[in-house]
Amino acid sequence: MRWMKGARDYHGAPIYVGAFVGITSQQVFHNIWWVLGAGLLAGTLWSVSRDAWVGVGGKMGTMALMAIISVSLVARTLHQRGPAGHALDAHGVVLLAYGVGLAAAPLTYYLSHPRRWGAVLGSAVPSAAFALTMTLTSPSWHIHADALSYLWYGSSFVGMTTPARVARPAISIPLAGALFTWLAVRFGPDFTGLGGTAGLTALISVFAIRGVQASFAHGKVPTILSR
Repeated sequence: MRWMKGARDYHGAPIYVGAFVGITSQQVFHNIWWVLGAGLLAGTLWSVSRDAWVGVGGKMGTMALMAIISVSLVARTLHQRGPAGHALDAHGVVLLAYGVGLAAAPLTYYLSHPRRWGAVLGSAVPSAAFALTMTLTSPSWHIHADALSYLWYGSSFVGMTTPARVARPAISIPLAGALFTWLAVRFGPDFTGLGGTAGLTALISVFAIRGVQASFAHGKVPTILSR
């Protein structure tokens, strides 16, 4: 099956989905049991939808966000949901933020596909290295570390997209990374503290680029929401 591209992605994908749930702010879920419930739901959603949108970056985070929002609504009904987390603020380093988006997406794509690392490792390893690098920078930069690490992490989801899903990836993947950055900086604060928002934003970015390509290719690029 198409989703079984390799053992690393096959086993790593549901773990990655659960990790997206785990980064949800404590101000969203006060109790670890809500997080576990959201993780269980996210895993279920991934299992039933794994053959849909195969090879489109951001799908895993979208599944996680759907689960988090669903469980969050229940938690709010039971008065167990907090106000939100800390808002994403990259306005002080806008140019660097776009640089991060332009770099993370194609690097992840290169490691995931030409280098055959697989999508999960191609995203996770550079993201972890970037976050570690940010913690080692001057203390004056620590105020921007979370935002830039988030943007790298999220933009890497764009790079998880397979070659079959986009035309001219050398151009389209960096453009999708830049679009992700703009969407994340512009609308990210509206979804503060919810894990999976980066995945949804990446998914929208990839679909947007695919839509533009389809309109210019006169049907040569597959339908945007096709399997």
